[in-house]
Amino acid sequence: MTPHLSRLSIGDTVFFHGPFHTPIQQEIQAGAEHIILIATGTGVGPLFGYAEKALHEGERRPITLYAGFHEESHLCLSSELAALAGRFRNFAWHFMVTHPSKAWRGLTGRVTECVPGQLDKDKLETYHFHLVGNGEMVHLVRKALHRAGISPGRVSIETYFNHHVDPSEVDIDKLASRFREALHKGRN
Repeated sequence: MTPHLSRLSIGDTVFFHGPFHTPIQQEIQAGAEHIILIATGTGVGPLFGYAEKALHEGERRPITLYAGFHEESHLCLSSELAALAGRFRNFAWHFMVTHPSKAWRGLTGRVTECVPGQLDKDKLETYHFHLVGNGEMVHLVRKALHRAGISPGRVSIETYFNHHVDPSEVDIDKLASRFREALHKGRN
């Protein structure tokens, strides 16, 4: 879409339609005690929009947003997320960068590497996960969560590109093990 938009001139007509699936707010299970939002790249946009809307409408459950970026120059919405977290105590956000500079002080790595270690291991089964972005991440995390024992109804997705990526069984098992480890630690 970006190349198409860059070829347009000021005043050109653009047609949009949608929604293309169920809005995030309708997908989050009512019984979930904590909402985990995971994005890659521009997927942070709709997750910020969802969190902002839900919180302003009175959402009381904790909402934690994790977004992964390739490099620091790709980061966006930092000030908006910080303002939202300042206004709502039940909202937190974390960025991670796969190729950080030496000055970077945040989480380093892909969301698939970072997020499992950030979750409250005592409450993992009470979360609802909403995944947005690259199909590689979305399908890997969705399948790993299911394999780890998270109910399919507690995982909702939006895939922006790489829609038909099929993660390897080895990768699914590795990530599922990290989530299972979190589940087992939480039960002890």
